[in-house]
Amino acid sequence: MKNSKHFIEHYSALDKKFNKCYRELLHSNEAENIHQLRVSLKKVKAFFHLLNYLYGNFHFNKMFREFKKIFDEAGKVRDVEVQLILLDSIEKEINLPLVNQRMRLQKNKKAKFNYLRNILKRRSGFNKDVKSDIVKLLKRDFTFDKIKLYFIRESEELTGRLKKYNPQFKELHHLRIHLKRYYYNLVLLNNFMPKNKLITEHVDRLNKLQEQLGKLHDSVSMLGVTGKFKTGKDFSATEMKSIRLMNVRLAKANKKQALKIRKHFHPLVVNLEMIKEGLLKPGNKIDLEW
Repeated sequence: MKNSKHFIEHYSALDKKFNKCYRELLHSNEAENIHQLRVSLKKVKAFFHLLNYLYGNFHFNKMFREFKKIFDEAGKVRDVEVQLILLDSIEKEINLPLVNQRMRLQKNKKAKFNYLRNILKRRSGFNKDVKSDIVKLLKRDFTFDKIKLYFIRESEELTGRLKKYNPQFKELHHLRIHLKRYYYNLVLLNNFMPKNKLITEHVDRLNKLQEQLGKLHDSVSMLGVTGKFKTGKDFSATEMKSIRLMNVRLAKANKKQALKIRKHFHPLVVNLEMIKEGLLKPGNKIDLEW
């Protein structure tokens, strides 16, 4: 129980945050509430990924199933919210009010949010059983060596992704997801030891890269929104020409940014390899104080 105490406390904090977001969404459709719910679920998913490695009888898909349904539907609402935000930027860019597009998105958002709320109501309290099962599992002790092996594997996989850089937007999105998972669990790992400069520097680099990837993702999403615009009653030929020109500029800027992001990779790879070296040190505790 000694080793797992920190993990039980960690999951209790995650579950508390999830419950708070869950309750708030039953009474409010604020964009920030949707965002916070999804962040809480990303952290739960990252933790379950670690547990799936530590415990052979941890069934990730079963444990995360109900969370996933909520996460996916909340993601659909969040996507529409982001599109509405991006619409403001598009209007400024082409100097044209997009009234019809905004009305359609707002209607779509309302329908998707109502569906999400119904899912939340039907699944209220499901996580109590999940938490009970996880706490029972965590009462079985585990070795720090296995935690080390998990982070060694994660660092090797990330290093491989970064060295075989693929500037395709889909690949960069997958990289961003992997970085978040690694980051959330690294913060948990850091709670087992005194804070050190290497981890602080590493976390800072992770945040900077994720920020750049996030900006690129928003720009790609903006291009996706305008790509659906069609001529007809909504736009004149002149207006569509302005939109197409903007799309060309966006596409070029996105490709340039995708290549520019690569400059963040080498220092991050150096950090990953240093952390791997520290984790490979012998001993019965996690020790990164080299």
